[in-house]
Amino acid sequence: MLLIIILCVLGVARGMAQSPLSFEGTVHDASGQPLPGANVVLYSDAGKVLTFATVGQDGHFSLKHVQGADRLTVSFIGYKTFTLSVTEFRDGQDIVLVESAFQLREVIAKPERIVQRGDTLTYSVASFKQAQDRSIADVIRKMPGLEVKPNGSIEYQGKAINTFYIEGLDLMGGQYAVASNNISADKVQNVQVLEHHQKVKSLRGVSFSEQAALNIVLKEDARSVWTGLADLGVGVAGKGEGVTYDNRLMGMQFNKRFQTLMMYKNNNTGTDIGHEVLDIANLGGYQAEPGLISLMELGGPSFSEQRYTFNASHLLAGNWLWKTGKDADLRVQASGFHDRERQRSGSSLTYLTIDGMPVVTEDYQLTNRRNELKGEVCYTLNADRTYLRSSTRVYADWDEGSGVMRCNDRDVPLRVKPYKRVWSEDVSLSHTTTRGDVWQLFSSTGQTFLPGQLLTLNGLTQVLDLNLFSTRNRASFSKKLGRHFLGNRIGIDYRRQSINGAVWQLVQPYWEPSTQLKFGQHRLEGGVKVSYVRQAYEGASSRQVWAEPFGEWEWKLSALSEISLNYRLSASPREGTALVTGPLFTSYRNQYAGSGQIGERRSHVLLGSYKYRHPVTGVFFNLRPMYVRSSGNVLSENVLEDDVYVQRATQRTYRSDSYSVHTRLAKSFFWGNTTIGLDGSFNATTYAFLSSGQVMKSRMDSYAASLDYSLRPTKWLSVEGKSGATVTGRKELSGASVPLSCVVDWSHYANFHILPAAGWMLSWNNELYHSSEAGFGLNYFCDLSLSYRANRWEITLSANNVIGTAEYRQRVVSSTLQSYTLTYLRPREFLLKFSIDL
Repeated sequence: MLLIIILCVLGVARGMAQSPLSFEGTVHDASGQPLPGANVVLYSDAGKVLTFATVGQDGHFSLKHVQGADRLTVSFIGYKTFTLSVTEFRDGQDIVLVESAFQLREVIAKPERIVQRGDTLTYSVASFKQAQDRSIADVIRKMPGLEVKPNGSIEYQGKAINTFYIEGLDLMGGQYAVASNNISADKVQNVQVLEHHQKVKSLRGVSFSEQAALNIVLKEDARSVWTGLADLGVGVAGKGEGVTYDNRLMGMQFNKRFQTLMMYKNNNTGTDIGHEVLDIANLGGYQAEPGLISLMELGGPSFSEQRYTFNASHLLAGNWLWKTGKDADLRVQASGFHDRERQRSGSSLTYLTIDGMPVVTEDYQLTNRRNELKGEVCYTLNADRTYLRSSTRVYADWDEGSGVMRCNDRDVPLRVKPYKRVWSEDVSLSHTTTRGDVWQLFSSTGQTFLPGQLLTLNGLTQVLDLNLFSTRNRASFSKKLGRHFLGNRIGIDYRRQSINGAVWQLVQPYWEPSTQLKFGQHRLEGGVKVSYVRQAYEGASSRQVWAEPFGEWEWKLSALSEISLNYRLSASPREGTALVTGPLFTSYRNQYAGSGQIGERRSHVLLGSYKYRHPVTGVFFNLRPMYVRSSGNVLSENVLEDDVYVQRATQRTYRSDSYSVHTRLAKSFFWGNTTIGLDGSFNATTYAFLSSGQVMKSRMDSYAASLDYSLRPTKWLSVEGKSGATVTGRKELSGASVPLSCVVDWSHYANFHILPAAGWMLSWNNELYHSSEAGFGLNYFCDLSLSYRANRWEITLSANNVIGTAEYRQRVVSSTLQSYTLTYLRPREFLLKFSIDL
């Protein structure tokens, strides 16, 4: 079937190749001087814009052919618009624009909000910035096509960016939230999106990238000079919480030879500052392995964690980059994080996968302490033909949690120490010959140590000793044949996991032939990874041959839109942490026991994508459907023994299906600097479990839709907000009668910022939450603040949770649980903050 589809695509492409592929020409004035920046637009007979391009510095333009094209226009300020029928156009035609004499009467100048030059989109910060925006992340949230996620990661057209540049240099690596959340928007001129960004110069035109990169362009007075910010905030909170504080001290410098950003932050206002030093960009290197135990997290409502987090956090971070040559740099990063967080929550849990659906009530009072250190040294050589990157990373923490739990009317002490130590070394080398052939070497090696302790429900302390080692090594060669490439890759992966003395090992040598074809506006890539896999666990072993085919097709429909389709069959082993027969506690009353049977899980993944963007009109749209079929999922039997939830893996497996669709439409308007976005998603996953010896099948469905907006309708008012709904439901597929209905949760944000006089701003922030559970009622939060801003300083008086909402009740349905939770919220609090631009 796949072969038939590919042949059909090739046939369509061959038919299209018979039509003109592009319109190419030059644009000059009457004296023969090129007119860079002139706009070339292709219209349909109905006057619809089909595609467009901008004339380059040499006067040349190239416009891709689009079916239905009727006429082509060339326009430039101060010149008469030139119009030509596509049937009259000749390839290589020289177009001469004639100056237009006109009388300038009353003109309202509107700067371009988004400008396109090739694969680079430039967003004007001044055109999107509102009076309340402080960091550059605040402004990026308002730019159509871009999204800032709660953890600080940035996405463009539904795909995470692969690099965050500041003035063209990669100072932050994967920890760019430190920069985006703390660099003042007043210091930034533009935000550039580099579409299909291949950061390795020698691989441009060879290896395709679907991801974009972001480049922060600073204002002239913020370059090559030391700048900084200082915040001093102090206040008081109700209900005996005492003094609150929120402070920051930051220094930075960005020039062509050296960049640095250093910062210290602390607060006890509920704001999460620890996420700023997380690696939120996947750089393709070693990833630390997860453990079996972790700090006790109670979770909470879907709204901002600042409402229910009682913290005392301190963060110290430093980032330095030196240019050691024309194409080389050295980056050093180090950070330390300390946090003491108190949590209190109550819940009633119904276990849906256990016969009889038993109920457990819990009331937590916890204190988590986090002490974490991390660092990285990275050297990069990124020349036109040669690329070398070497990264060494270390991490260590001394996290621990303690508290008390009242479980089904009995008091239980709690204590956990999930310590982690990690080191890794990643090396990449690539060289492109004068013929366009590519040689590559890659090695990634790392080790994760997880010594831990856990106090269990029965009063015993469980000691864990996990030692997890991994190394991946490969070499590849790609032969260029015209616009096509034939690739060969060989490699070997080795993994070893020791869990309290039980050892699992994997050795996987492989060969991966591939091909990449380019014809017209199509790109087709495919191959297969053939592996010999040997696994061993506690005296048992297995030997298998895995074949993992993959394919990708991309079609650039026009300068405005593109479509792609990806397929991959992937195989992953059952790791030692899943095989261990234990049984081992994973929390104070959750226990897991593996089957000890070696095996693998196979997944067929089909992913589609459609992207459209029109920078001139400010419209951005993306649609991403996905289907996953997995086999080899371990069937588990779940029981409740003396309030301990036990999950026992069997030697039986089952197949599951997952469907999802994600879409977003965003549009910017000149009126009121307005930006509007619409989001929608659907997810459905089938799964199976054992209940009283019988296989039960269920499906989890979730729907979500939201509308976000930002506008400034008058000079004295700025408005931003978001409204959304999520629907979650569980459906039995085995014919069993389960009295469950779906849960609908609504959330609304509306923030009003009033500017009555120069420098003054009154902010009124509102949040409203309600649910389909009639007994939970409405939950409303109100925050007020008054600020005065001068040239370099600002003073703000804020009052949070003015109404004093103290509790939040919520019903949540998951694949195994139905829970009713009670979350205790932060009380009313006041804060006076003074900020100065150093």
